[in-house]
Amino acid sequence: MTALGNEYELPSTIAVTDHLEHSIAHHTWNYECRIRNWNPREEGTFVLTHIPDNYTEVKLTNLLLSSVNSALVEDHVLAGVRLMVLTIVKSAIRSFKVKDNSRLTFLGLEYTYLNTLNFGVNSTIQVLKVDSSRLEQMPRSIATLSELVRLTITKSIIRAVNLDFMGGLKKLQFLDLSKNKINALYYRAQPELYPVLRDVYLRGNKLQSINTDLFNSMIALHTLDLSHNQISVVSGSLKSSNLSFLDLSFNRIKKLDCCQWVIPNIHNFIISKNQLLKLPMCIESVFGNITGFNVHHNQLHLDEMWKFAGMRYLTALKLSHNNLRHVTLNADTLPPNLLFLDMSHNKVQQLDLKYIPNERFLSGVAQGCKPFRLCFCKSLATN
Repeated sequence: MTALGNEYELPSTIAVTDHLEHSIAHHTWNYECRIRNWNPREEGTFVLTHIPDNYTEVKLTNLLLSSVNSALVEDHVLAGVRLMVLTIVKSAIRSFKVKDNSRLTFLGLEYTYLNTLNFGVNSTIQVLKVDSSRLEQMPRSIATLSELVRLTITKSIIRAVNLDFMGGLKKLQFLDLSKNKINALYYRAQPELYPVLRDVYLRGNKLQSINTDLFNSMIALHTLDLSHNQISVVSGSLKSSNLSFLDLSFNRIKKLDCCQWVIPNIHNFIISKNQLLKLPMCIESVFGNITGFNVHHNQLHLDEMWKFAGMRYLTALKLSHNNLRHVTLNADTLPPNLLFLDMSHNKVQQLDLKYIPNERFLSGVAQGCKPFRLCFCKSLATN
């Protein structure tokens, strides 16, 4: 073994580094040991004895095993090493098991052939990230991770998800199931489930319909991202007192009924890149506290500007790339605090802007098409 600074040349390559890492509670210095091309069957666990005792993270790249138990690392580091973070990347592993009483707080499995994932009892894992795997279903033993705060499973081939079995995760705050193959979502929506779940990302899946009642018992829900699916039907009565951000963009929605929704703290609503022929029903009563409304790249053709007049907090309204031929801009249609209005790429042939809702809006008119202000660039038809 030849020492090269803080790197060592071994049959498998090991490097120890220090870096600033963001932990769940605060910023702190964490020390990471990186091991490449390790074949435990041929080399044993000798390489692990060279991890300094002040290092808390191990990253394995191209681990040469198909079936792995976390005990392989946890049980063979030196007694003084308090291993908290284990990441395995670009490896051919197909099966991974977290041992009983594991002390890991972060587990990352990225760019693997993983199709089986199991967790023992009494684990302390707070963050689980599985990216680019061959998982076909959600691992049911995730339900045993009572300390789990953040769960990310992306770019797998999971097709159906029953959220009920994870309902016992009382500390779960962040759930990201983006870019899978999910076409079915099940959930009994019992009141005691997901008491602190704040952010839900389901973007980039294969959902064709969504019942918003699924999310009503997630009482802490703040962000809901359903973009980049194939949704054409939105049903249910969305009721969420804390929901602030809702994204339905890049779907196939032709009409949307919001009349039964109760979302008093919604601030940003995105429904761009759909097939809407008219604005969603009842937005004037449901979105009274909204600050940003994005409905560009649809097929709107009716002048329904009056629906925005009562949105007193609305500052940004994006209506570009629609089929609007006429819009009414006056005291009965323009919100009082509007700063940015984008109606570019429509079919408007005549525009009469005699009413200015506020001085900052007026300055935007004087400056032309500036980024946070009024923008009618390329909106007027040339013939």
